[in-house]
Amino acid sequence: MNVIEEIDPKYYEQDYRNPVYIFHGSRVLVPVLKAHQAVCKGGHDINNKNAVYGSSMFIGAIPYAFKNILNHCAIGSGPDDLTMKIYDGVIPEDDYGYVYVCDAKTFRNPREDCQFFSEEDVVPIAVIKVYYRDYKECFVYVEDNYPREM
Repeated sequence: MNVIEEIDPKYYEQDYRNPVYIFHGSRVLVPVLKAHQAVCKGGHDINNKNAVYGSSMFIGAIPYAFKNILNHCAIGSGPDDLTMKIYDGVIPEDDYGYVYVCDAKTFRNPREDCQFFSEEDVVPIAVIKVYYRDYKECFVYVEDNYPREM
């Protein structure tokens, strides 16, 4: 699998409601993104599908490339706020993850945000290695107490 570190500018220049590409962030490197059962602790049905989830905005996938190293966080899905709010834990400066570039044809979104899903397994078009230090603006460390029951 060919992993690149340069980002094609066209990934930043698409309409988030009618995307050509969907971006999926992950800590792990795999050849195929497998649909799996998601669990939304907030009880939103759209977030509980057996699917591959992704963002129609490249920057929206960045937090997911680092999510699994944190205990408690929340990630926005609207075009105005795609940041990760971190309530517990710290991402190391030199940490990295992956953003998978996928063809948007099998993805759908009935809402007005950037989160899309595919109920099929997805073979990515490209895989981009991203470093935390290059995307710090995508993260906000929150000092107040996180509602632990979420």
